Amino acid sequence: MATSSLVQVPLFTQREIWVAECCALALWNGISFETLKQISPSDEVLLSNFDLGFQHAVRFPNQPSKITVGIIRDLIRVAKTTQTYRGRYHLDIQKGISGIKKFGVLAYRAATSRPRLMPTLAAGKQAVDDCSKEWTSATANVTHRTVLTTRVLFFCIPEIAIYNFCTDFKKAMGLSAKSHVALPDFNNLMFNGINANRAQLFRLQLPKSSVITKRAWNRINKSDWWQRRVLDLALLIHHQIVAPHPSINRAVSRRISRTKSAEKQGRTPDKFCCVSEILPTVNTKPSKGDKPKRKC
Repeated sequence: MATSSLVQVPLFTQREIWVAECCALALWNGISFETLKQISPSDEVLLSNFDLGFQHAVRFPNQPSKITVGIIRDLIRVAKTTQTYRGRYHLDIQKGISGIKKFGVLAYRAATSRPRLMPTLAAGKQAVDDCSKEWTSATANVTHRTVLTTRVLFFCIPEIAIYNFCTDFKKAMGLSAKSHVALPDFNNLMFNGINANRAQLFRLQLPKSSVITKRAWNRINKSDWWQRRVLDLALLIHHQIVAPHPSINRAVSRRISRTKSAEKQGRTPDKFCCVSEILPTVNTKPSKGDKPKRKC
């Protein structure tokens, strides 16, 4: 597609980044940023489960997969991508898992080897391209499950540049109507977008976790996984594909006010925890599989 027809990722304001970060923190804690209702599993648990399963596949390729049908169904449910089940060909999740073990691991090794055999953006595209064909039993015709593949690999391989793709982005960003054709342009737009917003995004840090091991957390924190998560949400909100709960906007307004006040007084602003700010309106009963704690 002609580059001139594509809609670039904007340079977001500080407020827009803070709203998106607050939404990301809500999901990390198992809270819907749209309704403030509990959801399970949280992003923290999803990242732990998928990363653990993928790293097991990297180390022990001949052993049974620890990425299960159940955790993929959980992701489909919380990501609201149940349309994945519809289509001309039946969704074969077990076959998709085998594709991740084969093609996902190849791309991961190419991007993380020393010396690096493939740039992280190219590795991400290659992994999605190859794995997206592996979700159906169809052999005569190649079918792509691009949306599902980007979601799964985003959590499986946080170290390489994989961006969450949704069908609503195609119209909003001037992309091809075919998801697998749109993906290269989408990846380039997101890659340019994260660089354009680098000054703000890279002030953010992956939230602490008591679910993910310290070693895994340190490895993931060295990547730009959290920045990609926040950028994804900022773009969804910008194009009015999703809308944060009003409590999140109010919490960010309070943060801006307190920051300005601190700057006038010549002091460092106090640590701001958006999740704690919205907690009074959240049912704090923990969901199954998540712990009853809140992390900023």
